[in-house]
Amino acid sequence: MTNLKKIFLGATAIAFILWGIKAIASDPNFLSPRKEFLSHTPPSIHSCLVDAKAGGKLWAQAKQGERFYYLVGVARSKDQYFETIIRLDSNGCLILIPQGESGFYPLSNYVDKTIARNLAIGRVREFMKLLGGREALQRYYEDQAADSSLETYITTDDAWALQREGVKIPNSKNVFIVGAEGVPLERQLQ
Repeated sequence: MTNLKKIFLGATAIAFILWGIKAIASDPNFLSPRKEFLSHTPPSIHSCLVDAKAGGKLWAQAKQGERFYYLVGVARSKDQYFETIIRLDSNGCLILIPQGESGFYPLSNYVDKTIARNLAIGRVREFMKLLGGREALQRYYEDQAADSSLETYITTDDAWALQREGVKIPNSKNVFIVGAEGVPLERQLQ
């Protein structure tokens, strides 16, 4: 796990892990190259994925009525990663989370709570697979909480999904649950 921490540790004394998982999600080992990434996504959303120049990951998908929702991680380059929700309906695809807001707010700020929870639980399950199971994800959070140089921000949607999957959120002064107001602006990395 030390490689994951290196992503965020830098010049600042306090680094933070956005909902605890962003370091994992942005690790190049977990992202697919552009061609492979696009082969795992419906062609009808490719016009919304032009920023995925370096690849990405389809984390989860959900359906409500005639609308489909895709939670995707987009890599503009090896150093620029963000997540968004793409909505697909009869009018085409639409990016629902602007790049600058990626990860700072709960998914339910952008879509219905049921859709947000379905996407969050899908993403947590994917992370568990990538890390080697529930216990590995639990250890990851415990390691983050034990490191006093890190702050871990977990959105309410992700907290719900983690608890639903049996991952306990550590009780630590370094772990913060973020509601609709999002991560405080002074804590957001630019």
